[in-house]
Amino acid sequence: MWKLTNLQHLDIAGTGIKKMPEQLGSLKCLNTLTKFMVGEGSGSSIRELGKLKSLQGTLSISQLQNVVPPKDAMNAGLKDKKYLEKLALEWDAKTLRPKSERIVLESLRPHTSLKRLTIKGFGGGIFPDWVGHQFASLHLWEYKNISSLPPFDQLCSLKELSIVGLMELLQWVVSFVAIVVLVLLRFSHLEA
Repeated sequence: MWKLTNLQHLDIAGTGIKKMPEQLGSLKCLNTLTKFMVGEGSGSSIRELGKLKSLQGTLSISQLQNVVPPKDAMNAGLKDKKYLEKLALEWDAKTLRPKSERIVLESLRPHTSLKRLTIKGFGGGIFPDWVGHQFASLHLWEYKNISSLPPFDQLCSLKELSIVGLMELLQWVVSFVAIVVLVLLRFSHLEA
């Protein structure tokens, strides 16, 4: 990969690639990276994303259960990627390490200019405060071990909210200011 130092766009979404090329962080000119899969062990470290300062558009980060140690997620530098518009964060639904997953998600706080956030498979129990901030579109899918949601009541910018598969959610106080689209599916324990 290091020979492609001038590469600007790498779209691997939908390709079936199971692991990232080595030394992805050496592509300093990369503006578009549609998908990044965190490798196991010595595989693709989430630190590689931190070296890609110019990312913009859409980015999906999957296999977040492989971030070890969890604090390493901070090295992705998402807070500094002000040109990202859409971000998807995904954990494998087969694993459950609540404390690690919570630390990883807290460390992946994106820049405040992000418009759309999708979080899938998170099992950390509690969402960090930033999840309830600034997004126009928020999608929460397939959660394990989540019994409460962040407060959405003061989100004037939130226009679209979809929540799918929160089987452990017991109660939720709902008050929305500007929601245009609301999708709620598969809540097995929610009290009316």
